[in-house]
Amino acid sequence: MFNYDPQKQYPKETESRVVIRFQDCDPLRHLNNAKYFDYFFNAREDQVPKLFQGAKV
Repeated sequence: MFNYDPQKQYPKETESRVVIRFQDCDPLRHLNNAKYFDYFFNAREDQVPKLFQGAKV
């Protein structure tokens, strides 16, 4: 459970940087749509505990 602290400033927008793997791209160097969602959800899983300490995912 997430314990909200009214005194703390929580970020409204988050940002992550990841290395895009060659095998996840098509011949035109575009990221595969299904893999895009994998990267998106993995970033979210990493951000929640880091930015909102005490949160249980």
